[in-house]
Amino acid sequence: MDDTERVMGSEDYSEFQRGGARSCYFFVGSAKHNETAYGHHHPKFDIDEQSMVIGASLMADTVARIVLP
Repeated sequence: MDDTERVMGSEDYSEFQRGGARSCYFFVGSAKHNETAYGHHHPKFDIDEQSMVIGASLMADTVARIVLP
């Protein structure tokens, strides 16, 4: 069962894909999940720095697999 939180995020990603180029969209969570967790736009939001490492690695690996077959 998928119990992840659903969000109604909004991006114009379809506009980037309109040209027909291969592409993908990443949704990388970055909030620390603890008793003091705040939303991304809250002044007390505290990013989990490890999420940036994971996200950058995922994106770099994906680009390498697509561009450098």
